Amino acid sequence: MISDDAKPSRGSWRVVWRALRVGHGDDPRYAALTWQTGDRNVRNGWLFVFFAVCLAIQAILVVVRLARGDELSDTVATAATAMCLAVGLGFIWVARQRSKRYLERNSAPPQPGSGW
Repeated sequence: MISDDAKPSRGSWRVVWRALRVGHGDDPRYAALTWQTGDRNVRNGWLFVFFAVCLAIQAILVVVRLARGDELSDTVATAATAMCLAVGLGFIWVARQRSKRYLERNSAPPQPGSGW
């Protein structure tokens, strides 16, 4: 189990996201925080599903608005919301894939007090 002992410091997120992006961490001080972030990204599958469902609903609303001939500003606003959800879904997908790759390549860091 991953403990919550790894606390982020100022500027540490840049190091963590870089480690997730390249698949390994150069700085061992951030190993626990990177592992914890990657593990949470992988286990939070509900967020991916939530964005996908919201995107599907927005896409249906765009089609309905176009079919009914609603006001252009309302249709554009709904389409813009769908585009934002699609971009967010893409970011979540990429973060999950990078986190999976990081977790596969790196073993869990030793936990404080575990005797390692």
